[in-house]
Amino acid sequence: MVDKIHLRAYTAHCALWLSLSRRGICRGAVCTLKEEKRPMDDVMHLGYHYVRNEKAPGPNCSPARLRAQIRALKEGGYEFLTCEEVVSRLTSNRPLPEKHATLSFDDGLKDQFTTVFPILQNLGIRGTFFYITCALDGKLPPVIGFQILIELLGAKRLEEEILPKVFQGTPYVDLLDAKRYDATGRKVGEVEEFRRIKWMFNHWPAQAFKQEKIDEMFAEYVGEGSQEQYTREWFMSGNELRVMATADMEITSHTVSHPALDVTGLADIEQELAVSRRRLMDEVPGAKVHSFGWTFGGKFRPAVQKIAMRHYASAWNFLSARTYAPERMYENLADIPRLHEQVFSPASCS
Repeated sequence: MVDKIHLRAYTAHCALWLSLSRRGICRGAVCTLKEEKRPMDDVMHLGYHYVRNEKAPGPNCSPARLRAQIRALKEGGYEFLTCEEVVSRLTSNRPLPEKHATLSFDDGLKDQFTTVFPILQNLGIRGTFFYITCALDGKLPPVIGFQILIELLGAKRLEEEILPKVFQGTPYVDLLDAKRYDATGRKVGEVEEFRRIKWMFNHWPAQAFKQEKIDEMFAEYVGEGSQEQYTREWFMSGNELRVMATADMEITSHTVSHPALDVTGLADIEQELAVSRRRLMDEVPGAKVHSFGWTFGGKFRPAVQKIAMRHYASAWNFLSARTYAPERMYENLADIPRLHEQVFSPASCS
């Protein structure tokens, strides 16, 4: 039986299909708009992860840089919207501002409550927060768990001592050989020391296998119960999400466990997207959860995009360079491009 959430999502999608029929094309569950080409600089969708002054084990923006980017966008005449508001305007024939921007923050990291939220409130801006829902159950998503292990144990020790033991007896052990697995050109924004092992761990082993090994490594090398402790320390709590939602921030989905969706089976993707949406709607009363943030960014096959559009009104990518963005920003609502914040460096950024 179709539950009420899925029925509402399906009904909303049917309305979206009808509203776009005159000016766009809907194939299956993926919608494309016949949108006029906009100059790239008139639309700025910036994506962030960590926001802290100290070194981070993943993509990081300093608070000063975030403030400088916001100031530059304001001075440039940009109007700030949430991701949900952009798509709501597109699908209800309300015009978008000539120049507009979104600021979105991935994963649900604690920095985003303690640092980003006060900055946005102080400057009168609404942001979008793409949250990984397994953190609500005291579980680290493997991608962040591995980042924490790198910070605690060091990339060299992980690559040379720990991962060979973890992967022993599996085909994945071959990926540790740099000659067998070259990640040149991958994760170019990452510190070179751990670029290769992060790409390998995040994109090749199956998600259930990764979760199992993250559990084992935390228990053996960090301590029993440490995973729950680090989840509390590194991720926003349900109460913090509710506080931000009350302040009109958009709280929305980034899957249950952040798998690499380009190499994940369709049944597992369906589960990741459906369960995360339901969990956020239960945890944050009143949250629409209409936007979805693709994990890792990249290209996603049509069948995967269709799954996203069964549950959400739009899906937002994460790209590392402007050259990867399509000429028409909103041509495909299942693949709206966000850009890594590092591509936008006004002179005032520190």
